[in-house]
Amino acid sequence: MVEWFLDYGADPNARCEWDFTPTNKPNALDVVCRLVEQGAPINEVKYKTEPIVYLERKPFGLGTPLYRAAELGKGDIVKYLLEQGADPLKLDSKGKTLRFWAQKNNYIGIARILLEAEDISIVLSLVCWSSLPVNC
Repeated sequence: MVEWFLDYGADPNARCEWDFTPTNKPNALDVVCRLVEQGAPINEVKYKTEPIVYLERKPFGLGTPLYRAAELGKGDIVKYLLEQGADPLKLDSKGKTLRFWAQKNNYIGIARILLEAEDISIVLSLVCWSSLPVNC
């Protein structure tokens, strides 16, 4: 693709809004960071806001961006999304956890990261619930 652009007179030093040139190839983490910076929802299940499409694709296992990263073994993206507040306990459309997909695809390191994130989320939710005033 780059060769085609250059063959047709593209300026190899021209930069887009993301500061990439035609010869740059951003890595996946760079793209995810840019999307999150621009307000992409990190805890929204794919197609959840489009009911017809969601129902059509639900059987295939729809999840959040964190699901896709865990499923594909992208540890750097998993860590980044967790740092940005992605919910490690959110279930996908099949009722499976993130850790399930990481383990199923033999991404043991990612499964460990997710287990730790799950433990932290559970503890934080218990602390939040215990600090709420109770009306008896």
